[in-house]
Amino acid sequence: MRNIKTILFVCTGNSARSIIAESIINNKYRNQFIAFSAGSNPAGKINPFIKEYLEGKKFNLDTYYSKNFYEFFKNDLKID
Repeated sequence: MRNIKTILFVCTGNSARSIIAESIINNKYRNQFIAFSAGSNPAGKINPFIKEYLEGKKFNLDTYYSKNFYEFFKNDLKID
């Protein structure tokens, strides 16, 4: 049985770079990792150009949103 590692990508706005990283890992490497993303000062929405690009790559973004990294502290998510 494989040990799946958890990754948290953090950037300032959580609207582009960290969303891209999260979606690539979750779509291309889901057998090895589960990824999340957050920001220190989240924009409140995913950059529409990034969303369009990733959806064009057939990445499902239904559960993705711009969030503060404090959400992971309140949910007691264990980051490996």
